[in-house]
Amino acid sequence: ADADTDAAAEAVPAAEAAPAQSPAEPAAKRLTIDFDGLTERIVRLTSSADDELNLVASPDGQQFAYTTTFAGQRDLQVIKFDGTGARRLTTGVAPVRIEWSPDGRSLRYVRGGQVHSVPAGGGAIKTVAHEALISRDLAAERAYIFDTVWRTIHDDYYDPTWHGVDWPALRERYAPIAAEAPSEADFDGVVNELLGELRSSHTGYSHSRPSTPGVLAGELGVVWAADGQTVERVYLGSPAALSASRLSPGDQITSVDDQPLEGRSVDELLLGTAGRRVRLLVVDAEGKHREVVLRPLSAGALGERQYQDWLEARRKLVAELSDGRVGYLHIRAMDDASLTEFERQIFAAGSGKEALLIDVRYNGGGSTADYVLGMIGARSHAFTIPRDGPQGYPYGRLYAPLYPGPVALLINQYSVSNAEILAHAFNTLELGPTIGWPTNGGVISTGSRTLLDGSTMRLPLRGWYRQGDGANMEGTPATPTIAVAQTPADEAAGRDPQLEAAVAAVLGGG
Repeated sequence: ADADTDAAAEAVPAAEAAPAQSPAEPAAKRLTIDFDGLTERIVRLTSSADDELNLVASPDGQQFAYTTTFAGQRDLQVIKFDGTGARRLTTGVAPVRIEWSPDGRSLRYVRGGQVHSVPAGGGAIKTVAHEALISRDLAAERAYIFDTVWRTIHDDYYDPTWHGVDWPALRERYAPIAAEAPSEADFDGVVNELLGELRSSHTGYSHSRPSTPGVLAGELGVVWAADGQTVERVYLGSPAALSASRLSPGDQITSVDDQPLEGRSVDELLLGTAGRRVRLLVVDAEGKHREVVLRPLSAGALGERQYQDWLEARRKLVAELSDGRVGYLHIRAMDDASLTEFERQIFAAGSGKEALLIDVRYNGGGSTADYVLGMIGARSHAFTIPRDGPQGYPYGRLYAPLYPGPVALLINQYSVSNAEILAHAFNTLELGPTIGWPTNGGVISTGSRTLLDGSTMRLPLRGWYRQGDGANMEGTPATPTIAVAQTPADEAAGRDPQLEAAVAAVLGGG
């Protein structure tokens, strides 16, 4: 300050100095909502058939940001409040924790543990650089994480009695053990032991750890005999089943890419060959030599071929046992992909059949039981007959494909969660017989929580109970109306007594 300013300041008596004033806050606007007829004024802003999630309004309320799916990829989109001006801001990003900048000009989100920003009008995506020095007290952190898991179950677990266990006492018992855990993996084990006391499905605690890449095995798509080099069986659709590279039962592999076996198995020589061309020297059952060139599969791809091989064998068995009178469908999981396949197959499997077998054995669950129920067991209210045509119904008028005939459900101990809900529904609604073995007894709606250190826990939030007797499906398996055991010996011999019993049941012989 200059001398004149200082003098002017000194000339003002201290008692007369104006008190400092903070800026006046703007008066709050009162918002009145007219609830009468509110539902009639709802306007849909988007037209996507996919879920739209993570909705965030811009600071001025003029735009919405949200995530939706484009060709199987979840990305960020922005739209004006009136439904116009929709624009996609990312490609293949799957963003989470979306928020607007205070001025509404950009959006921030998290992907892969990093913060990114993108202009709200579209443009280049930038990574927001940040670094920080963190000091960690691992003992205190673990104590906090243990307490967080315990409190989460205490406050939010679907059953306020925690399946009858003394949850407060378990805290006192396990907390000292967790504090002494020598490693992260041991700590995780202690926490899972604590959760195990609930005797509950759909629970668990884990840290995300980087996977160690292994050697990519090569799979020909065959079952080997005991010597590890003679083909016993070939899986449908595998490289060994193709006409140009076919292997047959009895074929013996003598070398792989000019490497003789010399006491080694074929699988050993195929390590690291998945996806690339491999040359085999083969001797058939008659002693004739030939060369076969193929591309081995990965273990994951082989699993798909094994499933398709198993599925085709079930279809053929049902056709043989019923003389073509009964159709067969297997639902692999209660997810969108399996539901789409079920919708696609229900016509092919059920058309012209007297009954339909639906198989949910080895089904790990999901959330689509009610959609499946909507496609079976419906009562017919009418039929149509076109001129010179057969009796039928215009399926294009149905909400979903429909099979109106008799149905039966195959279940076993590997039918889990939502597959069990379907089985319970079959019994409760008397849709048809259930055949096989009691299900797993693990039915809870579950979510997950991410904790301070990045670890996650699964949290059962909603129980499922049967209509009628009110039985909790958690711990109460769905019981088949026709119980049939299936042993490892049956499976090894290729027998399926449960499927045989199901065919007999729907044809009136069970």
